[in-house]
Amino acid sequence: MIVKKNLILSALLFWSVSCFAQNPNPDIFQTWHLKDMFIQFGPPFDLMDPPVYATLTISENFDFSGIGSCNTFSGSYVYDSVLDRFTGDEFEATNEDCVFPYHNNFEQEYFEDVTGIWEYEIIEDGIGLQLNIYDLFELDAIFTNYTLSTADVEKVKVAIYPNPVADILSISSINNRVLSIEIYTIEGKNVTIHTAVNQEINNINVTHLDSGIYFLNIFTDDGRITKRIVKN
Repeated sequence: MIVKKNLILSALLFWSVSCFAQNPNPDIFQTWHLKDMFIQFGPPFDLMDPPVYATLTISENFDFSGIGSCNTFSGSYVYDSVLDRFTGDEFEATNEDCVFPYHNNFEQEYFEDVTGIWEYEIIEDGIGLQLNIYDLFELDAIFTNYTLSTADVEKVKVAIYPNPVADILSISSINNRVLSIEIYTIEGKNVTIHTAVNQEINNINVTHLDSGIYFLNIFTDDGRITKRIVKN
């Protein structure tokens, strides 16, 4: 009776797993470009200067590869067909110094994210496909299967001077009104926000800032651009 009972339970378990087992969305098997990511240590992803162009390529045999900031990586995933999630199994990466400390911090967190246990969703965003990966139901990273075109990047042109700066920072924009500016520390803390009063911002006073490196998130009519300044 015990043997028969175990066989019945095994059959029921196999039946229940088979009913809910699934294959991954076939759209996941391509190259993804990192658009945004939660970073615990360092500036926000979209405030990094120079910027990071990270990728993740997933193959149909569940091998993966990609680029972080200055290092390449590769490995393989184990796919859980019941929970529809991926787990990093093998991982290798080059070990170059990325020069900028916050790029090294980014890579460490990025590698942990892509090699951890994650669930996902793939949605259409009006331009192409967007891949969202989640760790314990929290959104960790956003990828797209397309890159931002050079034309879109060059559309926003803003010059800042002097740099390094001691007191007044001037902002010059061609064909763009500067509507607001957010200033972040190198650790990613928002320290001040400037909003246009008379249509646009031409200069800001930074005398209250401590000496060090800061990132400016500059919002214009045509989009956003990030600049780095050194405060004397």
